[in-house]
Amino acid sequence: MVWAATFRRGKHKPAIEECRIAVEIDPSHAKAYNAMGVSYDALGDHGRAVESYRRLWLLIRGSITFSTTWDILTFFKQAGSGH
Repeated sequence: MVWAATFRRGKHKPAIEECRIAVEIDPSHAKAYNAMGVSYDALGDHGRAVESYRRLWLLIRGSITFSTTWDILTFFKQAGSGH
């Protein structure tokens, strides 16, 4: 997972590209979708962040906790308000 190290260093543009490759290889790679969402959000691209989180949600919706659901819903609310 090369993208994970890039992401942790805060290099969001390269992390997004590496995550794209990861999900092309494995479309069920939930962590890559999460990292793309965080990176897009950090870069101010909230539309793409929401789309990444939507794909993540579709992958993990049956196995998440209430707190994770609350965090996702809070993000969508903030993104929808232009925050």
